[in-house]
Amino acid sequence: MRPWLLTLSSVIAVGVAAPVANADSFSDTTPGLMAFAVPVGVSSLTISLTGGAGGDLRSGAGATLVAGGRGALVTGTVAVVAGQQLQLTVAAGGGNADATAGTHGAGGAPDGGAGGWSAGGGGGATRVLSCQGIFCSVAVIAAGGGGAGASGYIAVHVYKGTPYDAYFQGVERIMDSYGGRPHWGKMHFQGSEVAAM
Repeated sequence: MRPWLLTLSSVIAVGVAAPVANADSFSDTTPGLMAFAVPVGVSSLTISLTGGAGGDLRSGAGATLVAGGRGALVTGTVAVVAGQQLQLTVAAGGGNADATAGTHGAGGAPDGGAGGWSAGGGGGATRVLSCQGIFCSVAVIAAGGGGAGASGYIAVHVYKGTPYDAYFQGVERIMDSYGGRPHWGKMHFQGSEVAAM
């Protein structure tokens, strides 16, 4: 039994390559779904997957202001049997957002979430499913990257009953150094001078 190499990558490009196969490998970068039958004599697949990139936040003129996150790169070896049916999904990247118009980017297929106000869409997931009839289980999955946006938040929590003053004050010093502001409905130690900003 011989090993095989299977590579699926989500790419953002003007032109994408068609699937390429030779005696020991298969590679595809075309977003979409396809079936793949494990060839005779193959007992394992070394799989390399890349999830779809998150959409960028762009100016009205099309310049990238904030780049979307990269999709995950996942590599592993999966035991298979000849004739086993695999379902291959190559993800699409998330759509770009326009900061000038305040529009959001669409989520990349499959499973990428749409961006919020002036935020790029999340990239889709690239995956390999092992199927028996109509039932499929996940063999390998690579998550998509997050869409870019003009703002974000960081939530900081402690367990109930844990002393928090020194911890929260330390976090506030870090956030202040980056121009961050607290959520005014949550616990904080900021004064009215910050609220007036």
